[in-house]
Amino acid sequence: MIYAVDLDGTLCYEMKDWKDYKIAPPIYPNINKSNKLFNEGHIIVIYTARPITDIYVTRSWLKKHSVKYHKLIMDKFRADWYIDNNSMKMEDL
Repeated sequence: MIYAVDLDGTLCYEMKDWKDYKIAPPIYPNINKSNKLFNEGHIIVIYTARPITDIYVTRSWLKKHSVKYHKLIMDKFRADWYIDNNSMKMEDL
């Protein structure tokens, strides 16, 4: 299976200021669940609305907190609401 995992608010706490991305506190229970899926052979795609200019800070944060993933997608389309027929929360896993 392919799992698309949001970064801010799912794997790390959301920061009010984009300059603080590098110090965003991790949400370890969610990181552990995502890593478990990776270890089970699932494809993990991390996606974020962060701008592409923050790709190095983002990759560094993921490495620092031992987040396992196959692909990182930056610059998610911004909207007020996302409607998806397959959305789930980490708690549902």
